[in-house]
Amino acid sequence: MLVKLRKGAKRPSFIKPRTQITSRIFSAEITFGDMQRLEADPAVESMSLNRRMPGIK
Repeated sequence: MLVKLRKGAKRPSFIKPRTQITSRIFSAEITFGDMQRLEADPAVESMSLNRRMPGIK
C-alpha cells in the first residue's frame, strides 16, 4: 500500500514503512485491520492499494 500523510503529520506508530518515497509518502505492507486504522487516522491524506485484493465477506 502507498500512504500519503498530511503536511506536517507524523507517520502512525503502528505502521512500519517498507520504503520511504518522500517525506510524506511511503509504502507499507499492512493487514486489513491496519488498513481500517489508517483510513480513520487524521494524519493520513490518502492511501492506494498496489494490487487487487480478494473480495471481503
